Amino acid sequence: MTKQTRILYLTGSWLVSTIAVVLVITSLCFFVNIPTASWQFPASFILTGALYYYTEKDRSDWKPIFVKALLYCLAIIVLSIVIALQFYDISYDGQTYHMEGIYQLREGWNPFYELLPKMNDLTIYINHYSKGAEVPQSALYSLIGRIEAGKATNIMMLTGTFCILLAYLLDLKKLSLIKCLLISLAAVLN
Repeated sequence: MTKQTRILYLTGSWLVSTIAVVLVITSLCFFVNIPTASWQFPASFILTGALYYYTEKDRSDWKPIFVKALLYCLAIIVLSIVIALQFYDISYDGQTYHMEGIYQLREGWNPFYELLPKMNDLTIYINHYSKGAEVPQSALYSLIGRIEAGKATNIMMLTGTFCILLAYLLDLKKLSLIKCLLISLAAVLN
């Protein structure tokens, strides 16, 4: 891999892994009856960074690659939050069970040990659907204080996946930069 593709790959992996680590940390907290909290997202970012720091540090040129990936990740996270805060979700799913689930998680609901009481006909979905998206979003909501901030995880995942795919396509050295960009965009926007 070239230096540029390693930076792309590390940036993308760091973003995607941060969301996954938030889910793991929050789930472990739920297991020991600790609710969603504002420290979980930053701790996940730092823990993921430490993991990638130790995987990269044996390479001779790891410092500039790691620092650039760190700065890109921070910029993408901040930009994702700013963009997410500009839009209010008016979709049916978003307004009914997704937003309510995120809100309830932030307010201390522990889906490992309790079911929400029936509030409406959609409570069954909040109680029994997978919460892989809602848990990291509730952690980000806890950190920022606005429920719309949770949507930033979607932008982070999209950007991270784009960076990973672009790094792999560029590393193949069989397609032009424009083709690599278009294929990566088409794949993540699918």
